[in-house]
Amino acid sequence: MDSSETSETLVHQTHVMAALSSLFGSEELSDVRLTVNREAPRPAHRFVLALGSDVFRAMLLGERWADARRETVELTEEEGAAACFEDFLRYFYTGRITVSVDNVFAVHGLAEKYNVGPLRRSCEQFLLDNVAAAGALDLALAWHRYARFVGFGRLEEACDTFVAWNMDAVIRSADWLSLEEEQLAALLRRSDLVVESEFALCQAVLRWLAPRPEAGPALLAHLRYPMMSTEELATLRAHPLVPRGLLDELLAQSLGLHQDSCLTKEAVGQLHGAASCPLRMRLYTAKSCGSPWQLDFFSSMTKTVVCKEFATTNFRVQSKWFVTFHPKGERLVVQEERPVRGSVRLPSPAGAKRRCTCPGLYERVLKDNNRAAFNCKIIRCHSSSRATHEHQIAVLFYRYLGSRWLVCDLKTFAIPHWQDVKIDDLLPAAERGKYVSKINDTMSLHFIGQTNWKKI
Repeated sequence: MDSSETSETLVHQTHVMAALSSLFGSEELSDVRLTVNREAPRPAHRFVLALGSDVFRAMLLGERWADARRETVELTEEEGAAACFEDFLRYFYTGRITVSVDNVFAVHGLAEKYNVGPLRRSCEQFLLDNVAAAGALDLALAWHRYARFVGFGRLEEACDTFVAWNMDAVIRSADWLSLEEEQLAALLRRSDLVVESEFALCQAVLRWLAPRPEAGPALLAHLRYPMMSTEELATLRAHPLVPRGLLDELLAQSLGLHQDSCLTKEAVGQLHGAASCPLRMRLYTAKSCGSPWQLDFFSSMTKTVVCKEFATTNFRVQSKWFVTFHPKGERLVVQEERPVRGSVRLPSPAGAKRRCTCPGLYERVLKDNNRAAFNCKIIRCHSSSRATHEHQIAVLFYRYLGSRWLVCDLKTFAIPHWQDVKIDDLLPAAERGKYVSKINDTMSLHFIGQTNWKKI
């Protein structure tokens, strides 16, 4: 008889973890004491700390460290790290720790200092997953500074993106004036800034420059002056912080472009050569550039189509847009009549359902899915030449966080003049719920029609 046929694997991991957890804070088998910032010592176990941390292993078991021979090891931590050190120590015994927006920096710093790899990686994932929650508390810039300090590039990029998509909110926050010059310059180079208008952005930059006018020439060169109206440009030229020598030529050129009925090829080529991409629109939320769209009572909506029409203006080019959206999927039903011959009714088509109110009339489902189809087309474009420019539509997706709507996702699509563009699933069903406010059962979107000039 094969002995393997009578074997059984016994799994008692839960029991072992419970026994190990019971040692936390216990004097039983304790062989070291830890004191943080001269506070009361805590009993600990060298082997437990050494298993979870390479730094503790070298400190408590290595021959080169004096701490390896001491019964009490004194540790010095920053204030925030000291406050959560007990939870950090408990993690070595239980494998569990609660992180939040308030303590994640401290926990991440301890995991980094003591080289606790799994905990460090989990904290980094928590930071990446909760940039929007931090932004709702006006902490996005603070998180960006921390990411830059510790060299966490992915978090730095995520914070930059969140700030860019919610520039209107950042401009109005108290942190705006504390923004570092390098970060502000990087933001001004982006085309995905969500802001009311270029003039509103310019006013915010001038407010930032008021206590530091020496940074004006470098930062103001990144503004896109052709995107401002003639009235806004005239107002800007009179502002005392605008350096005359650097910007007079750009302002005059922009005023000249607005006076023409359309841009010339020479003007397009010249402006495309500028480093600030002056002919490329940002994501302007002003009424002349798009339209918000709020879908109320989302949970009770059926598979229906909703439509929206809006107009945009850029220079003298006016475009009219028409979009349709199936928020919960498409359901297409046709009615078919099956005639009666004598006393025998012909069988109904496969999958059809007879309407009781009208004998002989059946409904046949041609399409029934949960794919949020999105259609967009330009129904009118007033321009002397369609070859000089191209269109795209940007869809902003908002989430209701901290009592306000914040942009948390962005999708853009090219829209040719002569085509009806269909996006088969704009918002997959698995992602739909996070964009619906649980407070008022509303989904909030914003459509922005962009017109960008081509270099020809």
